[in-house]
Amino acid sequence: MTHDSCIASRMLLQITRRIRPILWCVVLMGAALPGRADSPAETASPSTAAAPERVHFAQLGAFTTREEALAAQSAAKGRNVDTIVALRGGRHCVLSGAFDYYVDAHLHAQALRKWQIAPDAFVVSLEANPAGDTFRRRSTPHLDSVFKLQKSETIKATDLPVQKLESAAYRRLEELDRPGNEATYKLALEKAMAEVSPGDPLVGYIQANLGILLLKEQRYDNALNYLIPVATGEVPASASHRVMAMNRTAWLWHQTGDRLRAYQAYRELEGFTANPRLRAKCQVECLGLMMELAESGKGDHEEVRRHAAELLAGIDEKAYPKERAITELISLETYARQPERDYKMAAALSEQFIEKYTPLNSDGSLNRELATAMYETGMFHRLSKNLDQATYWYERTLIDFPSDVEHFRGLHPHAQSILGLANVAFHRKDYETHKELRRLVVQEFPDDLTTKAILRNSPELRTGMPAPEASQ
Repeated sequence: MTHDSCIASRMLLQITRRIRPILWCVVLMGAALPGRADSPAETASPSTAAAPERVHFAQLGAFTTREEALAAQSAAKGRNVDTIVALRGGRHCVLSGAFDYYVDAHLHAQALRKWQIAPDAFVVSLEANPAGDTFRRRSTPHLDSVFKLQKSETIKATDLPVQKLESAAYRRLEELDRPGNEATYKLALEKAMAEVSPGDPLVGYIQANLGILLLKEQRYDNALNYLIPVATGEVPASASHRVMAMNRTAWLWHQTGDRLRAYQAYRELEGFTANPRLRAKCQVECLGLMMELAESGKGDHEEVRRHAAELLAGIDEKAYPKERAITELISLETYARQPERDYKMAAALSEQFIEKYTPLNSDGSLNRELATAMYETGMFHRLSKNLDQATYWYERTLIDFPSDVEHFRGLHPHAQSILGLANVAFHRKDYETHKELRRLVVQEFPDDLTTKAILRNSPELRTGMPAPEASQ
């Protein structure tokens, strides 16, 4: 943050005291807020996977006669696409795949259209048969690999050509890769790029790290130009640097809005890497993408919860607490984001989350997840019109976590909490405090997504913001 923390803290203290002086004292004393919401978490715990209610297919065509459908099925078989013929609405439908999750069927249909196997392929969803139909099996989409992987490609420790990266040039570059030395490191990488032999695995190291430096500068298109050739194996690279490039490329596709490609990329990386932590990370990334895609009509929130439960059954709590925490966060958030909002359920599950993970956070490794859960708990209570508990959780977030707390990109917990307190003030018709708090967010968090949202509706609050830096 770019501010005098003493002044900001004093200002915040003055403003929040005006909103809820008694609650502020309760928080400072560390007391629990009375009247906590009843938790229905036991009836909606995301820890047990439920059987899918629907199965998703790509429909290649629908025909009047079974003979026509069988001819279409034979043609698809000639293109290595397995299908079944099912009677639906009086028509004989040729269906391919049997997917638990809509996004996989969507990608499959998209590929069938691209290859002109079925130019009009689209997703159909059928009720799952509890007795178990022959098509009730997990399928993977029939796709071109975004990373140009062969199905047999996996990474093993013996695949890493470490000995080939022990050159003097490599060691010199590694010595320059340290915090605060990015500009010098970048220049050295660019110089080495001009001198390295095209067949040297050092090329992959150089391009991957140049891509990462450009990513940090938010020059995403330039970053992808360096990373994609490493991720796809078009330039020589050690397996570890290829994985690094794949991971960053998937992240960039997500950040630039190409969610379907990012989802596919993380699925490929999940199967490609032998690193169990990275595999768990890929699974969690895909879960988050599933929720975003569900909100654009490609799936639903119940599927997201079901997949979260499936992941939680397989992610070791002691080995990967962060990945489990993020999975649980995504799952509980679905109740607040589904078409029929259930903010009370979301609040109860979020409080349960905080109670569960706080004892596991002695080293601060779960600060990001817990801070997010705290301000979201405040938001869920506010949206349930429970303003006292909303205020309590917003203020807990501000007091329990430092201003430099790690946070999800663009959503600082302090900015979210102050804005939440502003909204509480608005509900209580304290319009002066509402405006002051919103202005505080704009001034103290100029780069946060929260500020951008405020300024879209109240551009007059821009006064006093630092001038934007000139683009490079």
